[in-house]
Amino acid sequence: MRQSFVAAIVLFAFSVQTISGQTQTTPTSETSESDEVRRLRKTVSDQADQLAAQQVQTNALQSCFAEQTALLMKLLNPNAPPHLPRLPQRVLPLRRPKWP
Repeated sequence: MRQSFVAAIVLFAFSVQTISGQTQTTPTSETSESDEVRRLRKTVSDQADQLAAQQVQTNALQSCFAEQTALLMKLLNPNAPPHLPRLPQRVLPLRRPKWP
């Protein structure tokens, strides 16, 4: 959801930049404007690809973190139900060594 919002902002900024570029500057030729538009579109496309790759990485990390957390909870309390992992209620105190 957040990534689509960011992508929408990027596209909006691209359209504003294109419109403002057309009104403020007069291109020397049609090809130079076309080259700039192509360059800007490539930049936006590259940024969208990077954003998609970051989203894939984020999803993978979140999944891995959830799995590791579930395994840790299972190790800490193997008797807990799988839908409600919880820590042990009582932690055993460390035994003090008996000195002679």
